[in-house]
Amino acid sequence: MPNPPAVGPNASQSHPNFHGDRRSLAQVDDTTQLTSRRLLIWNEPGTWSEPNGLLGVPYYIVGSGLTDAEFWSFANSVLA
Repeated sequence: MPNPPAVGPNASQSHPNFHGDRRSLAQVDDTTQLTSRRLLIWNEPGTWSEPNGLLGVPYYIVGSGLTDAEFWSFANSVLA
């Protein structure tokens, strides 16, 4: 299972219920920077060979140099 880096003083974390996963995690490393690194972790339905205690298969996206809108546009295109 992906393990996100520790957050700094200007970081932001949320649980956006991405693709219906209420445990999904979205993180922005520095909210004062328009194109700060962003990541998204969520599970999709399915079977994975490395059980993690959660239902489904874990996915992890990292984007750097993207605005918030660009990052979410890409994330929403995955598995669409």
